[in-house]
Amino acid sequence: MTTATRRSDTPCKLVRPSGTIPAVTSDDRPLLLTLDDVAAELQVSESSVRRLIEHGLLAYTDIHAVKGGRPRLRVPRAVLEEFIAARTTTSPIRATDAPWPPG
Repeated sequence: MTTATRRSDTPCKLVRPSGTIPAVTSDDRPLLLTLDDVAAELQVSESSVRRLIEHGLLAYTDIHAVKGGRPRLRVPRAVLEEFIAARTTTSPIRATDAPWPPG
């Protein structure tokens, strides 16, 4: 059995083929999120995330390698951030949504 030795103690840089996209952002967060990851970020169930996708409210990417196979859905982090930003508001909550004052 042979052992590999390094020529240098400096960290290696991964070389990607031209035009490919890194799998993580510059701060080491994944670019593509599983539906479970999205559910955790939104603090909802995975089935709620699936409903958002089914109703066309949340874009997704199918990363399945074979067309016609079981879909493997991922949500790009940028899409999730846009989804959250589009629903962020400073408007007051309607009286029917939350009684005020509480009690």
